[in-house]
Amino acid sequence: MLSVLHVLTNTRNIRDLELMVAICWTIWHFKNLFIFEKKNLDGQLAVAKAEATMESYRRAKGLPRQNYPKQGPYAHPNWKPPPKGWLKMNVDAVVKSQEQYVGLGSAIRNHKGEFVAIVVKKSSFYGNVASAEAEAVDWGLEIAEMAACIPLIVESDCKEVVNLITGKKKSKLEIGWTTSEVQQRLKRLSQVTVQHTPRSCNSIAHSLASLALKVDEPAVWLGTYPPHLLYLFS
Repeated sequence: MLSVLHVLTNTRNIRDLELMVAICWTIWHFKNLFIFEKKNLDGQLAVAKAEATMESYRRAKGLPRQNYPKQGPYAHPNWKPPPKGWLKMNVDAVVKSQEQYVGLGSAIRNHKGEFVAIVVKKSSFYGNVASAEAEAVDWGLEIAEMAACIPLIVESDCKEVVNLITGKKKSKLEIGWTTSEVQQRLKRLSQVTVQHTPRSCNSIAHSLASLALKVDEPAVWLGTYPPHLLYLFS
């Protein structure tokens, strides 16, 4: 291992060196989880977590994003692409109630099924699953607005949240605050629609939300994404 680090240092391949250090730390962390908490986690997840850690570090330091080779299109058999000229964002939330966490995942694809953006984030869970689903929509829209992913179709498999956002239903509960924030964001954005989709068509967002539970910092990949995430989509 030291020889590998030495080679990377001599060749001045700083990004590979940073990633190697992040992977080593993640392996050490996963080993401790196995020894002390009996958690046997997927080895591929360790690499994905290391990639996410590096993306968060580079963003915090204002450094350029890592450029990965462009990935080919990926479309789930049940997923329907948006019309040409539009993008589609699928969002989901996965709750880990015993630890009071929720994972938020979003994937934005074009009409060819190519990924334009992939985002994951771990947030606090306050006991309401629908509120978590609404937060997933809101955060996904925040990233879409930042990346100028317009025009956009937003899909969620939570019908309650979709009905609240589109005004088909009203609520005085806490979820109403989150959905009202989404509605305010939609007023600022032109050509954005929100619709319900069956869970079978939302599997990519679900996989990303599950990954989000295992990362400590939000991660955003625009244009390209680490090849190590491919296992989530299989």
